Amino acid sequence: MTDAINIWEILSQTLVWTYFTIAMIKMYVIMTNRNDLASIIVQFEKLWPKTVKTSVEKEIVEGYMMANHKWMSRYAYLSISCFFVVNTTPIILTIYKLILGEKPERLLPFVTWFPFNEYGKIAYPFTYIFLFYGSHVSSAASICYDSLFCMLISHLCLQYKLLAEDLRNTVASTKNNTDTNEISSEERLRRGIERHQLLMEIRNKIDSIFTDVFFLNFSSSTFNICIVGFLFVIQKGFAGKVKFVMMLLTLLAQIFLLCWYGQEVVDNSSAISDAVYDCKWYCSSQRFRKMIIYMIHHSQIPQKLFALKFWEITLYSFSNLLKASWSYFALLNTVLEERYLGIHPKGGLLT
Repeated sequence: MTDAINIWEILSQTLVWTYFTIAMIKMYVIMTNRNDLASIIVQFEKLWPKTVKTSVEKEIVEGYMMANHKWMSRYAYLSISCFFVVNTTPIILTIYKLILGEKPERLLPFVTWFPFNEYGKIAYPFTYIFLFYGSHVSSAASICYDSLFCMLISHLCLQYKLLAEDLRNTVASTKNNTDTNEISSEERLRRGIERHQLLMEIRNKIDSIFTDVFFLNFSSSTFNICIVGFLFVIQKGFAGKVKFVMMLLTLLAQIFLLCWYGQEVVDNSSAISDAVYDCKWYCSSQRFRKMIIYMIHHSQIPQKLFALKFWEITLYSFSNLLKASWSYFALLNTVLEERYLGIHPKGGLLT
């Protein structure tokens, strides 16, 4: 039984420490890159349209940003709910046992190694408050970091959409083109090329800021999803299973959200070449057509975000991460299930 408890504690410690460590690294990255983040915001401010000219642009600005706001809000609500469920489960179980007239155990929301007996009469309440506060800080750090990334990518993709719409209407007229119209079309295309280069520069800055942490996040999430899934299967109590369901949903939502926005960058940057071709280039000057070829050539290469060059942050990577997590889960289940068959496991995050 002692051997079994050690295994549950090791799995729980691995899960807790990786989550907390990455959360602190996220805070550090935001702090050390605050000047670069400020410069990105300034660049977005310059690109942001002063007026919305057409109904299509209005739909892009309002519809796209509102949809992204819903995504980020739901992720934040889920993470906050997970925080409260995980940290209040011991309190709920204590109240439940008191109602039944049983003597409750002293439980903590999660375990970590202390140089003292954390379940002692005096140390227990302070330890619980400490863990509750630490969980709050790490959860807030992860939510803020992920939301910041998603907001930056939302604005980047919005600018790609507005640029694509502007490029489709670059040519001023379809017939009786005058020299003035041709010059105007060439000038609009030139400004479009400059905007496109600026958006690529912003993407590079975002990638350089977030790439290292995303590598750690993706790597740890592969194992954490496996561990949470396995602990869910092992857990016997209903309240404990609810806790692991919330943790699993939060981990999946976090990685899915990052991959979704990474996929948005790929899709919207790739759409620029189609938008350029859709303009009425056949009614334009020879110089304009040469500029079009240049623009199509450079925009056909989709812009991607990477997790330290190992993973492309796309939905394809999300599916690969789930496959890897399932493989580790199957291996862990095969190794430990028979060994502890018939034993009621207890310890670590298990209640």
